[in-house]
Amino acid sequence: MNDVLHHIHLHDDGTLRIGRAGVPLHEFLAASNSCHSAKEVRELYPQLSEEEVEQAMTYSLHDPDEADFHLSEIGEYWKTHEL
Repeated sequence: MNDVLHHIHLHDDGTLRIGRAGVPLHEFLAASNSCHSAKEVRELYPQLSEEEVEQAMTYSLHDPDEADFHLSEIGEYWKTHEL
């Protein structure tokens, strides 16, 4: 990750996480894709700072292929691990 996206980090379990709260990036991206504004996303994730939300949203714009990969990867996981 570059310095601009310093709130995105690789967790021990191999997933990308956001901020100190460690919100999974794939969950955030899925939620942000269904929301209409940054404010709505911040309301969904009050444990994230405004800067962390903005950087996570920037991540998906900065590297859309990587963001899509994380969304598709978690989608494949849930297809094989349905309740």
